Amino acid sequence: MKSIDHNVLALEEKVELLLELNQLKKAYKSLVASVSHDLASPLSYLKFSTEILESQIDSDDNEDLRETSRVLGSSTSKLSHEAHLIVKNAKAVIEELHTEKSRLSCILDSSIKDVFKKDIETRIKNDITLSDGIIYQYIIASTCSLLKSINLTPVSIQVQNKDKVVEIKFNFEVLSSDFNERLREKSEKQKENEVYILAYQYLQAKFNRKQKENCIKLNLIKN
Repeated sequence: MKSIDHNVLALEEKVELLLELNQLKKAYKSLVASVSHDLASPLSYLKFSTEILESQIDSDDNEDLRETSRVLGSSTSKLSHEAHLIVKNAKAVIEELHTEKSRLSCILDSSIKDVFKKDIETRIKNDITLSDGIIYQYIIASTCSLLKSINLTPVSIQVQNKDKVVEIKFNFEVLSSDFNERLREKSEKQKENEVYILAYQYLQAKFNRKQKENCIKLNLIKN
């Protein structure tokens, strides 16, 4: 079990950093949206209104009024331009922070070999590319580690790429009568791990036990 725990732990450290990065990205996006809504948009409207005002001031009007209108228009245009640049550059920074994408087949293969130390027949229908691959690998590897801790090794694994989720089905020759109890006990211990819970919630994971079908299904939302 030490090697299994070591592999999952190594992933966990990376996942924790990635989850923190994603939280920062979310906060940064919120800030950019606020700048766009609270600054850039009103300035654009003010610039438009100032241009209308300038067009309505003729040469016979007060010189100070025309000069004030000109300065206001010039300053508003400059601020509006700078606000749009801030939003544009901020969006470019967010794009650069996108994590590498990984093939689901590679994620699954790595998770299985890290834990079970052998090849297991795996069938994937419509392989896909996922963002935040390390988080998927962590959850899948944690699930494999959980199964191995109760002496369960799947005979095959089937993956279906559904509309918004990926369904991973672990098939077994037979599941014993005390299977649910043992799995529930180990699952509760996993839920004491904060990083695991955050990753589980991030992928909106759902774990379904199908004893009569001799299988366990893990559903993960696609990113």
